[in-house]
Amino acid sequence: MAARLAHAALELRVAASATLAVGVLRSAEILSAADVREARALGIGLLVSVVALWGLWGARVVRVAIRLAMPARARWQPEATTATVTRVLVLQAIPLCALAVVAAPVADRWVDNAAALGAGALIGAGLTALMGAVRVTRAERARGRRLLREPRWGALMRRSSLYLEPIGLSDRPSTTPAAPWP
Repeated sequence: MAARLAHAALELRVAASATLAVGVLRSAEILSAADVREARALGIGLLVSVVALWGLWGARVVRVAIRLAMPARARWQPEATTATVTRVLVLQAIPLCALAVVAAPVADRWVDNAAALGAGALIGAGLTALMGAVRVTRAERARGRRLLREPRWGALMRRSSLYLEPIGLSDRPSTTPAAPWP
């Protein structure tokens, strides 16, 4: 049986798009009141999220994961795009967005403008995932091979989560090199 592997950049882009969409919709709803304090809270949530997720954690994790990417196993098949999109939306993007939307009214008791902070954090998480996708795509182009990942629950990037696409794909003639991206 062949191991299924998903394209890492696609996973990151799907998670980023969904998170950004919800964050932008929430921020548009919040900013429609045109309250300066809420706009400031939105900016603070965005800044803290990007600094924490990318600056303190994400850039290093993505760099280490790309550097330690291992060649894929001998028998592998790419996961279908619809399966990847569905899995990322159901298992990663929707729970994160639901947590931010549901937790905002609860946290509003203790923190002023919690909904704006949550919307900013969602936008920051989406931007962080997009930055990770850009870095993965850059590494794919430099190496001439795609970066793959086992489709499972959990963080999109970890130290041991990435595999390099084999040079000779089973569905192509061995004389033709594999394209680094579709």
